[in-house]
Order: sequence, then C-alpha cells, then structure tokens
Amino acid sequence: AQLVSLFYYMGMLTFGPGAAEEALPRLVIPNRVIRTLQWEYMAYALHDQDHLVLDMSDVEDALMAMAGRGDIAPLVTLFKNEVMGKIGVKDQRQFNEGTLKLMLLAYLSNSRVFHLLSEKEFARGYCDLFLTPAQDLASLRYAWMLEVKYLKTGAKQADIDKAIAAAYLQLERYASDTTLMPLLTQGRELKAGALIFAGAKNVLFRPWPPPPPGPARKPAKPVVKRAAKKTATKKTATKKTATKKAVRSRAS
Repeated sequence: AQLVSLFYYMGMLTFGPGAAEEALPRLVIPNRVIRTLQWEYMAYALHDQDHLVLDMSDVEDALMAMAGRGDIAPLVTLFKNEVMGKIGVKDQRQFNEGTLKLMLLAYLSNSRVFHLLSEKEFARGYCDLFLTPAQDLASLRYAWMLEVKYLKTGAKQADIDKAIAAAYLQLERYASDTTLMPLLTQGRELKAGALIFAGAKNVLFRPWPPPPPGPARKPAKPVVKRAAKKTATKKTATKKTATKKAVRSRAS
C-alpha cells in the first residue's frame, strides 16, 4: 500500500474511470507518456538488475529491538552511520526537516515489523512518524511515536534543548488523543520520544515522558577548612615539640 501511494504521488498512477463510485477505487497509468517514460523504463531497469538483492537484515534487527525490547538505540546508530554518515557537505546546504522525514520513511518502509504512519492527525496536530506493530507478529510489545527535529550543523545546546522541549509538548498533545491512540497501539505499550538531528553527524534521541530527575546532591564539605585545621594542628604540635626540646636543653 505504501509503494502504491508513492507511485500515486509521483504521478505514475491515478484513479481510474468511475473511481468515485467504487468502494475500492482502481488505479491506472495516467497516459502513454507516463507508461513509456516511467513504467517501461522501470521494467527495463528491473530486468537488467534482476540479480540485485536488497539486504534489510540490519534494519529488521533494529526494528525488532524497538518493537520487542523497546530499544531504539540500534536504529539510531544504524541510520546515523548508514544514511546520515554518507551525506556530503554540499547535500546539507538544501537539507531540511521535510527531506529528513522522507529519508526516514523510505529507510523503514520495506520492513514488515511496523506499519508506518506519516503526519498522522492527533488532537489537532500531526505526528511526524507513528509505528504500529504488525498484527501477525504477536511477540511485538511496543508501538512507537516519534517527533523529528532538524537543526543546522553547529547548533548550540540551547537550540537543541529548545527543540526537545517543543517536541515534548507535541508528543504530550498527541498522546492525549484517547480515541485514536488505543486503535493504533492495538493493546501494545506506547514508546515515544524526540529524534533530534543537529546537522548530519549529531543524532540524539530523548525519550518522552522524560525520566524524573535524580536525587539532589549534597553540598560538598569545606575541604579548605579541613586543610586549614590540619595545618593549624600541625603547627601547634611542632610548637609543643620545640618547647619540650628547649626545656630539656635548659635542664641539661
């Protein structure tokens, strides 16, 4: 279904005659030009590359870690190294958040672990990426909701913190949709977070809700005063020793 949607948006398919009256509209090739320039060319290309094998095992493993263990770290590392790491300096000049989301969607769409939803409407907002576990894989425990933010290379920490805070507000609003959320999670536990790209090299994930702050640290003891006390004690002991020596010398 996702591939058909892509062909539709690229203009390679359109609705056939009478589609408005059909429960399941039929898609057709729009015209002879598209058939010749797009479909016949694709057929020739596939015929020439019929030996090509697309290895998605690493992506499958990373997505299984997300769905089975609730661990997104393997996917973040894989996408950073295999995709973002290959983007050149010139590519980054026209790079933006929309491009990044399309790259993520294309990278994940060939997996059968999740059903992907892009810009799904929740509570009068649009979630960047929602991953619903496949129904036929009963071992999958987690659905995922991700908000993606892109900042230019060299972004300051204050800008990154601001993007994370904005993503948290959006995720909180989406999660409050009590109508759609149970339908999409299908009884699975929801994991969510902000995926922050600061340029092409710095990729961060921050979970939502954020973990509670740890216990406050006790103030450090005044080490300087202790040292001063030790010094004073040492001086007193030295003075006492000198006095004893003086008394002994007089006695002798």
